[in-house]
Amino acid sequence: MSDPSSLSFGAPFRAVLLLGLSLALAGQAGAAQWRSSKGLRLDTTYSDNKNLSRNNKKGEISLGVSPSLGITGKGGRLTLDFRYAPSLRFRSGNSTSFSHNLASSLQTELYKKVLFFKGSANARQSLKNLGGRNGGDNVNNNDDTTQTFNFTLNPYTMHHFGNYADSTFGYRFSQVVNTSSDTNNSAGHNLYYTLDSGSRFVVMPWSIAANFNKVDYDDGGDNSKTYHLEGNSSYVLSRIWSIDGYGFYDKYDFDTNSSNDEGFGGGAGLTWTPSNRTRFKIAYGYRVLTGWNLYFDLSHRRKRSTFTASLTHDVQTSRSEQLNTPVFDDNGNPIFDPDAPDITNDEHYIHDRLRFGYTLQGNRNTLNLSAYASRREGETSNDKQDSYGAGASWNHSLTPQLQSTAGIRWDRAKYDYQTKNNDTSDNDTWTFSAGLTHALGPHTNISLNLRHLTRTADDKRDEYDENRISLALSTNWN
Repeated sequence: MSDPSSLSFGAPFRAVLLLGLSLALAGQAGAAQWRSSKGLRLDTTYSDNKNLSRNNKKGEISLGVSPSLGITGKGGRLTLDFRYAPSLRFRSGNSTSFSHNLASSLQTELYKKVLFFKGSANARQSLKNLGGRNGGDNVNNNDDTTQTFNFTLNPYTMHHFGNYADSTFGYRFSQVVNTSSDTNNSAGHNLYYTLDSGSRFVVMPWSIAANFNKVDYDDGGDNSKTYHLEGNSSYVLSRIWSIDGYGFYDKYDFDTNSSNDEGFGGGAGLTWTPSNRTRFKIAYGYRVLTGWNLYFDLSHRRKRSTFTASLTHDVQTSRSEQLNTPVFDDNGNPIFDPDAPDITNDEHYIHDRLRFGYTLQGNRNTLNLSAYASRREGETSNDKQDSYGAGASWNHSLTPQLQSTAGIRWDRAKYDYQTKNNDTSDNDTWTFSAGLTHALGPHTNISLNLRHLTRTADDKRDEYDENRISLALSTNWN
């Protein structure tokens, strides 16, 4: 493993530098319209349990400073989305902490209609394992989180075969760096080819995809190769209904207890699209390692509400999840995923996930509901990690300048470790929050937030509770 101290600043700068070089190349391709935004958030926070300890509760006042910079560009041959919001916290115990939060992506056309490039660089705080102690941000002082950096470089070429088909051939390099000494770093190489039907096949659209993926870890113990060949086809019965068919060939070159690590699979399903606001896909099929499963994806939008639901079954690693975890939510706040994988373990696992989401928007009120259920089962250890959760938040406009918020959230983590003397453990975390935000001007506001967090667990040593109050001043300008 690499020395974490040597990576804490080098990795993000290296990733941003690579994106900067790509941007310089893209600048030769065409001018874009640039927009920038700047912001600053200052907060003073008191926690009555800074270490999230059960028996040794200690209070602490801290000061947080978080500047932010956003740059977007879109034009001719270039699309750029960049947001960086580092966070510095000064603690009353004469200690400080610093974290990077970066989400950036770039897409450009290097040679007209032939050669293209995509790149991304991200940085975020990651929870080491599902049961780690965390408050969802950098206020608490514990060692259950790590700074994560990742970036991807993806040159590819496209070709149009008239109205018959469109092809894409590309190479994607990715790197994931976790700065904690008990986590592993890795580099990935992905070679892919897709062939999608053109406008000539309106009634029976089809696609073919081939994919080779190789991952190398610093310690070499969990290196892997995967091969995937896929064919899809649909028969459009009407504007509303279509029948879908799928075929697969998978080969997995990594440690697994399964006696069948390669072979063919397939499935069938239906797509229902009654309007441009509603889409429902459902399928049932078989794949090597995951077996027979039901899949669905639903999205329904109305004038003031949105409902989403999905059920998926995938072969994943903590690395693949880290590469696809968003950094910021829709409000620009860093995300701390309660359904986090164990990033201290590099083995492959089957990940089954069910998700629901509902948003209702009124004139003065906004209601958000969410729920999830997730299981990860290790391919070599048979260790199981189950997580469940549900949450509700309500935003109410008291006056044009004064907003109130309230929220409640429950998360459960359950472990069944076959490799650790059949150890099992459960914990439940409840979070209650409330706040007021007052606009001091068109770009500045002040907010007061209260929160109570409590965890119960089978192992009483893992139990804790915390009360917190925070006063924050935020401003932004273009």
